Amino acid sequence: MTRLDEVDSGAAGAAGREKKETGKDFFEQDETDNHPIWLEARKELFQRNPRFMGLLRQFTGRMTDSGLAVEGPNVIVTNLIERELSREIGEVLEGLGISSFSFGIQPSELREKLEQAALKREQLQQEELERRQATAAVRSAAVEAKHLNNLTPEQQFAALAAAYPRKSVYGEYFARNTFIRLFRRGCLPDMASLLRILNQHKTSVDWNRDGGRWIPGLNKWLKAQPWISSERQYAETTWLCTGGIH
Repeated sequence: MTRLDEVDSGAAGAAGREKKETGKDFFEQDETDNHPIWLEARKELFQRNPRFMGLLRQFTGRMTDSGLAVEGPNVIVTNLIERELSREIGEVLEGLGISSFSFGIQPSELREKLEQAALKREQLQQEELERRQATAAVRSAAVEAKHLNNLTPEQQFAALAAAYPRKSVYGEYFARNTFIRLFRRGCLPDMASLLRILNQHKTSVDWNRDGGRWIPGLNKWLKAQPWISSERQYAETTWLCTGGIH
């Protein structure tokens, strides 16, 4: 791979990801810093040879007395584009009515402005990505909760037992009976909440002390109804059994 290919492939990949994430074409990003003719020329150049878009998007175009000034971010990138695309850029610009153009380096104040704009876009894209991920996580959790709550009591207990860190075939027999009694009396939270509470206990100091020695058996854990003290809002629910489990 040539140096140009290395520089361009990374930039083009980033541009493609940016377009995919935002749903907008990157030509919209810097219109205020570009002459409309250069924006049109850049679009046509992209259609002709998409692999250069990662580099071309860094260029701005402004009209001067001697023609269109096509300015890059630095000497290296500008020289690369001038060497590889000078003739093609001239053809495209001539088709748009521009007979004279020149290459140059963007003024430092313009470059600073573009870099700040790029950082702002990146921040907004990251915030949008995080928002989408959070939304997807909520939807996924809702689907999972609905699935768990549609399981039979036996299946729900099996899911709980599988997630419980202390395994005991003998203990699970009694735990199953306790779980069914709690379920029938309406004393259990929904399965998603129950598993969330279990995960909280699994990361607690007590349960991780001495290699998990102090983790209670599942039957004892269920009889203690830990969801009562795990979250205060549960005290208002209808599935608390204060009379004990026998």
